[in-house]
Amino acid sequence: MKKLFVILLSLSLLLACVPTPEEDAVKQKDTNVLIETVRAEDREQQNAQATLPPVREQFPERFQCEKTVGSGAHLVADVPIHVLTEGNFPVLRVVRTTLTNDERLTLAKRFLGTDTVYEWSYHLTRETVAKQIAALIEEPTEADEQEWLRTTGFGEDEWQRMLDERRAELERLQKVYNELPTDDTLLPLPEYDGRLPLILGQNWTPVWVVGSPYEQEGQSRHRTMQYMPEDLDRPAIYQSPATPQHARGFDIESKPHDVIPQSEYDRPHDGASITPNEAIAIAKAPFESIVDLTAVSVLWANDADTDGEGAGVANNWAYVVRFSPVFHSAGLCYCTSSAYNKDEQNDEYIEPWQYEYVTVVVGGDGEILCADWFGALRVTDVISESATLLPYEDILKAFEQQMDRRFAEGYEDATVTVTDLQLGLFRIREKNDPYSGLLVPAWFFTGDCEFAGSKTSFFGPGYPLCVINAIDGSIIDPRKGY
Repeated sequence: MKKLFVILLSLSLLLACVPTPEEDAVKQKDTNVLIETVRAEDREQQNAQATLPPVREQFPERFQCEKTVGSGAHLVADVPIHVLTEGNFPVLRVVRTTLTNDERLTLAKRFLGTDTVYEWSYHLTRETVAKQIAALIEEPTEADEQEWLRTTGFGEDEWQRMLDERRAELERLQKVYNELPTDDTLLPLPEYDGRLPLILGQNWTPVWVVGSPYEQEGQSRHRTMQYMPEDLDRPAIYQSPATPQHARGFDIESKPHDVIPQSEYDRPHDGASITPNEAIAIAKAPFESIVDLTAVSVLWANDADTDGEGAGVANNWAYVVRFSPVFHSAGLCYCTSSAYNKDEQNDEYIEPWQYEYVTVVVGGDGEILCADWFGALRVTDVISESATLLPYEDILKAFEQQMDRRFAEGYEDATVTVTDLQLGLFRIREKNDPYSGLLVPAWFFTGDCEFAGSKTSFFGPGYPLCVINAIDGSIIDPRKGY
């Protein structure tokens, strides 16, 4: 069956002319058909008592291509193929997940380097707590309720839950007020128990965690862990006073940076006393036993703002270690995008869904400056442990055809360069289920496009050049989620 499918796909590619610019290669996939195809191929392998060779043995070590595409763009590629598995790729069903209280507590202790951590707040006095109590003590009116129901889209049960939480918070604040001294004596912060922030209606503030009970100045003056509500797809953030930026501030493709080749991972970069390999080990250590990570790439970059008064002024240069989570011994492609929040077929709102990745910034001296974790996933079903992938020739044809589409108009003097290629797992939405996805093997191309010595467009991890499903050759649009 697989051979017939490959022949039909190859014929369709050979017969196709250059598509018109309006033709959209990205369509909502029937993931049920994809699942059945994968399972049928597994049965064929089992019946034949055969096993697939490791993925690394199925493809060349480098991706090479040079041709004219679209309206005349010069396409060039000569990059290593980064295969994110030592064996074969699974196909997995996944859903969003969040950390447990114990996992949040463990991460905070490791990043802050203490056995006990504390929930940060400004130095509390009876005066400041009284203001918080005053904001909650007056019960919402019926008009407030109707307005809340209208603007949130929630129902009566959610309204009642919000009221219960509001009253519980009021009781907590009244207890805090009674326990505070009448003067401004500095009292220790409470120990952090790993919980997420309390949400009252649509109002919430992050939980900041610090390493000392007396760190009660502005949180930016301390090393902090930050936790947000689970539906924001951002399980953990770490920041030190050494840099005004979160990890995302370093991880911007359009700023000056060096992508460090793996052949140089055992040598310190200029300006650093530790090697990239040592930076990887330091960055990975806090996540041990919580999430399995593989380093996809290491950059040497800075934390300069890209606009405003501080544009281009770097406070720090550091290693930016890009990690992808590992599922069943296979890594995810490093994608910083988020799937769109609209079902175009049904014109319905769908929650945005961030792709999972971890970025950790390590100074040249070995200090972790900041870290960010996005889009945590949990496997709910194993569709296949070893998926059959399309031949390399078919992927090359699908890539060139998509480049014809993408650069069909206005690129006569442009040069499109592939700068990186990952072959790893990628998440697509399941058909008719916005809260479930499949991890499928995919080819993930990034690069840039330069116009005759002028402006350059970047196609980095947040806006890749091309993503191809390695099982059926279909084009995946990360912004649409399929």
